[in-house]
Formats: sequence, C-alpha cells, structure tokens
Amino acid sequence: MQELGQIPLSPFGSRALSPGVLKINSMVRACAAGTPAQKWKVFRDISAARAALGVPDRALIVLNALLSFHPYAVLTAGSADLVVFPSNRHLSLRSHGMAASTLRRHLAALVDHGLILRRDSPNGKRFARKSADGDVEIAYGFDLAPIVARAAEFDRLARRIEEEARLARNLRQRFTVLRRDVVKMIAAGVEAGIAIDWPGTHGKYQAIVSRVPRTPAAEALEPIINELQELANDILAVLNAHLCEPAAAPPPAPSDAEADGNASPRLLTFHPTASTDPDRSGTRRAHGWLRARRPAAPASG
Repeated sequence: MQELGQIPLSPFGSRALSPGVLKINSMVRACAAGTPAQKWKVFRDISAARAALGVPDRALIVLNALLSFHPYAVLTAGSADLVVFPSNRHLSLRSHGMAASTLRRHLAALVDHGLILRRDSPNGKRFARKSADGDVEIAYGFDLAPIVARAAEFDRLARRIEEEARLARNLRQRFTVLRRDVVKMIAAGVEAGIAIDWPGTHGKYQAIVSRVPRTPAAEALEPIINELQELANDILAVLNAHLCEPAAAPPPAPSDAEADGNASPRLLTFHPTASTDPDRSGTRRAHGWLRARRPAAPASG
C-alpha cells in the first residue's frame, strides 16, 4: 500500500504514536517481500500463546474477524491486500455482535500487542481507492502485515508453550502415581506388621505433599517429585526385605517302599482339610465318608 512513497503510520485523532507501534512498523519494513504466512495457522499459534503475549481472549475474536475479511488463506509480505477496511457494523457482526465501545477497546489491544497496525485515512475512515483497472491503489484500515512479520516468532512461542504444558502434564501424572504408591505401600507394611516407624514415615509423606501449590508449575513440582520418589524407594526396600524372603524348602517325600513298610492300616486316620467355604461343605462330605466306612451293627435276635 503506497501512494507517493507514503504509508500512513500515525493514528487518527488524539491517539499518540507509541514506541511499540514504531518497533512493529520497523519489523514490517524489514520483512522480506513475498514472505508467506498461513493466516489461520498463525492465528492458532497466537491463540496458544495468548497468555504469554498478554492478549485478551475477546481480542482474539476481533482478530479472527479481521482475518476473515482477507480473501485468501495465505498472507504475503509486501502485498497491497494486507490492509482490510471493514466498517464497524460488519466488524461487529463478525465479532458475534460485539458492542462498538468494546470493539474499539479490543482493536486498541491488538495494536498495543503488535498484532495489527492502523493505517488511518486523513479523516479516520476506512476505505480503499482503486485505479481505473480496478486494482487497489491505496487502502486505509487495519494492516495485517505484523502477523506475517512475526509468524516465526509466534510459531516458536506456541511450540515452547506446548512443550511446557506437556512436561507439566507428565509431572502431574507422575506425582499422582507416586502418591498412590506410597500410601498403599505404607498400608501394606502396617497390615504385615513390619516393625518400623510407620507413623513417622506417613508424617514425612504428608510433609512432602503439603508443599505442592494449588496450581503447580513444572519448576515447583519437580523437586517435590524427586523427594517423593526417594521416599517410595525407601519404603519399597523395606517391604522387599520383609515380605519377599525366599520360602523354606519342603521336606523330601518318603519313597514307596518306606511308606509301605512304615505305614499300618490300623494307624491310618483320615484328617479332613478345613474348608474356607462358609458352609464347610468339604468337612461334611468327609464326615459322611467316614460314616459310610463303619461296619453295620448286628441285627437283634
């Protein structure tokens, strides 16, 4: 967008020309002509990094509406069509009916955060002037060139935030698993009657987990997880030492000859095994078998 080599830079009315606007304008001028940027991909990156950028959520609605007025999916640096000039009514409609005062506030936020530039006309209105061939010679409105110039920056920022979120999610999952392991290992040691200071161990566990903030960041959670892992390793070592001892070898079974020589039919006694069944059905079957083996009483004269 050029006319006699002049590109509007200063805002219309009483708004001052801020140093931030001058910095973003320098970045736009330094961006190589023909540099492409997928507008919706850049918009997703900005949305992912909105907290780091400090952009309000509703300002992104206005930015989405401004991008929708550009006819193509790819924004090209140096192109004359980077300036969009919607009226307040149409911009409000595409911003879900946002009030005019709210719209102006979020447009100012987008300018302050270096996402768009104002290209104001002499009277502050937004319009485009076309040549006899129908091509746009100059347009006054909102310049989307900062999005192209900062596309690589937004991409790096979004990737970094995504990686930090992934790391924090993994740490929270690891912390949850460690808490569960420690609590259940302490319960197992108490039930097994292992003679160590279990109340003291549980107090140490509570002292560790009480330091977790309400919204834990990865930097705060990592040292706590390391302490909890050390405690879990100590408890596991105690359980392994007391509950995983090798079983004693059973005595050797007697040979068939020894069993035949030493066994006496008169000394053989049936010992039914106690059943874990509540109705003790196995014991009743054993007693029934014994009664069946007794000789019948002689009949009376």
